[in-house]
Amino acid sequence: MSSSILAPLYNLTKNKIPWNWSDECRLAFENVKQALIKSQLLVTYNPDLPLVVTCDSSSYGVGAVLSHLIEGEEKPILFASSTLSAAEKNYAQIEREGLAIIFAVNKFHKYLFARKFILVTDHLPLKSIFHPSKNIPVVASSRLQRWAVILSTYQYEIQHRKGVDISNADALSRLPQLCSSTGENACSILLLENLPLTYKEVSKKTSTDEVLKEISRYTKEGWSEEKLLNSEYQQYYKRREELSLVNDCLILGNRVVIPKSLREDVLVLLHKNHPGIVRSKMLARSYVWWPNIDSDIDKFIKTCTECQCNQNDKKFSEKVYIPWENPSDSWKRVHIDFLEINQVKLLIIVDSFSKWIECFAMGSTTATKVIEVLENCFCRFGSPEILVSDNGPPFGANEFKEYCEKNCIKLVHSPPYNPESNGLAERGVQTIKKLLIKSLCVERDVKRIQSKINNILESYRNTPTTTTGCSPSELIFNFKPKNHLSILKPPNFVGKNKDINVTRYEINDKVLVRNNSKGQKWLTGRVLKMIGTCSYLVRVEGKIRLMHVNKLKKSYLNDSVHPG
Repeated sequence: MSSSILAPLYNLTKNKIPWNWSDECRLAFENVKQALIKSQLLVTYNPDLPLVVTCDSSSYGVGAVLSHLIEGEEKPILFASSTLSAAEKNYAQIEREGLAIIFAVNKFHKYLFARKFILVTDHLPLKSIFHPSKNIPVVASSRLQRWAVILSTYQYEIQHRKGVDISNADALSRLPQLCSSTGENACSILLLENLPLTYKEVSKKTSTDEVLKEISRYTKEGWSEEKLLNSEYQQYYKRREELSLVNDCLILGNRVVIPKSLREDVLVLLHKNHPGIVRSKMLARSYVWWPNIDSDIDKFIKTCTECQCNQNDKKFSEKVYIPWENPSDSWKRVHIDFLEINQVKLLIIVDSFSKWIECFAMGSTTATKVIEVLENCFCRFGSPEILVSDNGPPFGANEFKEYCEKNCIKLVHSPPYNPESNGLAERGVQTIKKLLIKSLCVERDVKRIQSKINNILESYRNTPTTTTGCSPSELIFNFKPKNHLSILKPPNFVGKNKDINVTRYEINDKVLVRNNSKGQKWLTGRVLKMIGTCSYLVRVEGKIRLMHVNKLKKSYLNDSVHPG
């Protein structure tokens, strides 16, 4: 602010100068107020400039300033203040200072969310309590802990400055606006992942896609001669006998045709948890299609940073490989091995027939703990005939051998220093390891590793393998489980069974309703709405009840005894 404007006011603060509120002082005061609201002082918000949020609290108010850092100087964007409620005035000083921070991020949320900023306070203990890279102290009050959780949704660096260095926010806290509440609860943020794609989005985008809109019309009304068609339509024309429309979605055989605007999203779904190019293509052939889909998958995966940075070496060495005999059914021969990642031991179990993988995070790898995990797994699938493992300590323990003998399991150890003999388990280890590293290369949170494992296993089990041509889930359960790709296809509704004779009631029909309480067996009622084939909403004794058709029968009583 210009010193020439403030000069008369500064003179009043000097020693040995008598107080005299002159016209010059009054005019300077008015000019100062005008300068505060003019563009000479405030700057326009710029998303490319660093942000600073300064907060302070007094015994009766809170103040905050949002500023840009321009050439080392803080330029204000917005000012905010609020009075404290009667309850908030009773807060301890540390809590009032914390409340000022919560008030600031709530007030400036639209400018701060998903952006890194500097948070400035004059209360030193809060720098440690609200530090983004430190744990919340267990001795902190529940209110401070709750505020720390709220602040964890923001990206900030907290700094401490002396009170004299943040006089702007201090002044605002001592001259607050009259507000009934600082509104701390409004700052709670719920982050949701994107909703999954369904056939409804596919249908909506198909109707707006210029090419698919025309293809849909041709499919309904008939095709023109090939030579009259646009070059973009040629691939559809060659497959015209396979095209159909279901719920306004274009279907090629049993695969849904994806509009251009959704193809990038579908490629992300196909490459979820980073399967390879071949397996991604096999997965696509079960659910989705568009022209040149194979080349699009190639290009998408070849540009995936996680996949390219974690590929195996392209080396080949001459070794003798004697393949195992193919089992006749699931869970006949099972291979097991350990994998260590992020200092967590994982037990990998692979079925040699279906290639189904189980993966368990283990705190201890003793024979007793391994047996507990195997019992948990075998209670669902049954004990295998052959169990193949390496020569690790838990697999060579007497306790483990006795367990296998007791359950009629033939235990086979691979030769030492030749892991290829247990190649299926080693392949399972390699698969899980690669997928885990790709999924955890950005966020290495050990506590969430089991959640990551479950995510990866769901994707792996529903993706076809190159050896069987089917997904492990199909071979184990003999059906395709629901996943994010299956909901892209509109449901194929089966017609109602016309042989079943179900009594139908119309709205306002008089009925007798079976009484399951004490008293007469049947009560008078009137049908309000049909909910399903066998269920109705009925008004009985002034109440509305959902009743099955088995509990209803037609009434021939007078209208006077039935509720209106």
